[in-house]
Amino acid sequence: MRPSSSCFISGYLAAYIYGPIVAGGNFLAATKRLVMRAWHMYVAHILLFLVFTAQIARTARRFDNPLYKDELNVANFLQHPDVLIRAGADVRYKPVNLDVLPLYITLVLAAPLILWC
Repeated sequence: MRPSSSCFISGYLAAYIYGPIVAGGNFLAATKRLVMRAWHMYVAHILLFLVFTAQIARTARRFDNPLYKDELNVANFLQHPDVLIRAGADVRYKPVNLDVLPLYITLVLAAPLILWC
């Protein structure tokens, strides 16, 4: 599934689930649930980022092929982990295939405002 279609389906589902809650006058309850959902996804993203990076480093070392690190956009992180760990926590540094989740987290955080409008 492409990122655009998965974000569309997720946005539609958020409107379907939380729209009636906001329409019923429980804006703060919907906001709290959406912020907690975004927080859980952020924690999952950080854990996934760490496991993904460690696995790529292990695979590149085991097969003695540094192209794995370059191809999956992890080589720069492995060379300067002390500098880029903050970028990983800020969700600015995104290895290959981990760029959809930060977008979805941002959209979930924006959902209360969108639903309120």
